[in-house]
Amino acid sequence: MTLSEQIETLRKMAGGGRLAWVARVCGVAACTFVVAGVWTGHPGWFAVAVFAAVVAWSSWQTSPHVLNAARALDVGDKSDGIVVVTITEWSDSPTYHAAVQADNSCMWRFEFIPIGWTPSEGNSQAILFCIKGIEWPVLLQFEQGIAYPRSKPKRIDA
Repeated sequence: MTLSEQIETLRKMAGGGRLAWVARVCGVAACTFVVAGVWTGHPGWFAVAVFAAVVAWSSWQTSPHVLNAARALDVGDKSDGIVVVTITEWSDSPTYHAAVQADNSCMWRFEFIPIGWTPSEGNSQAILFCIKGIEWPVLLQFEQGIAYPRSKPKRIDA
C-alpha cells in the first residue's frame, strides 16, 4: 500500500465509529455465545465466546487510538523526530514496537500494527503528529508508512 492508501484506510477505520461498533457487536455476541453454551451444555459455544470477547477487547482498546490518529491528520501539530523500531519475532507473526521522544523530558513506547507496509528495525526518521490533551505522539509517519498506538503507550523516563 502507498502512504496515501494507508492514510485513507486510517480515515475509513475512524469514520463512523467502526471499531467501537465492532467492539459492541462482538461483546454482545460473546455474551450470547456464553448463554448458548450454558443452555445447550455444548463447550464449543464457550470457545466461540472467548474468540468474540478477544475481538471485542482488542477493538475497544484500539478504537481511541485510531480516532486520535485520524484526527491528528487534520488538526495535529507536526514535528520531525527519530523513532526506534524494534521487532520481536514470534512463531506466528512479528510484534512491532516504536520508542519515540515526544519532548525533552520523556520517551514513549508502544506496540503498533503496520497496515500495508513492513517496518525495518532500528532508528528511522518520522513525522510525529501530536494533538492537545494527549502526552504522546498519536501518529507516526515514516517514509514507507504510518503507525499509531495499538494500546496506551508506556512512558519511559529519560
